[in-house]
Amino acid sequence: MEPSKLILREFEDAFAGDANFQSESANTKAWALQAFTKGRTVARTIEAQEKKIAGFVEQAKAAEAHTQKLRRENLLYAANARGEFWAWQGDECDHLESLTCPVLIPAAELRALLEAAKTERG
Repeated sequence: MEPSKLILREFEDAFAGDANFQSESANTKAWALQAFTKGRTVARTIEAQEKKIAGFVEQAKAAEAHTQKLRRENLLYAANARGEFWAWQGDECDHLESLTCPVLIPAAELRALLEAAKTERG
C-alpha cells in the first residue's frame, strides 16, 4: 500500500468510532487529515533524529574513552621523560618489589607473571 493511502487508513481508523468527528464537514475532515499527516511526518523525523543523536552519543563516548587512554599514555611518557619509568628487562634483575615507578612490560610477560602469582596463591 502506498504511503499516502496508509496514512489515510490510519487516520480513518483513529477516528472511526468518534461520532462527533463523523458529523464534521468535509473541510474540517480535510484539515484534520492534513494535521494528522503532518504529525506523522514530524514523528518520523523525530525518530530519525533520535537515531542520529544516539549515534553521536556513542561516538562521543568512544572519543572520551580514547581521550582517557591518550591521557594515561601521556602520563607514562612524561614519567619516562623525568626518569621515573622502568623498562622491564626480563633478565631476572627486575625486582618488582623495589620499584615505585611505572613499569613498561610486554603483555605476554605480564600475563606470565600474573599466572605465576595466581599459581603461588593456590
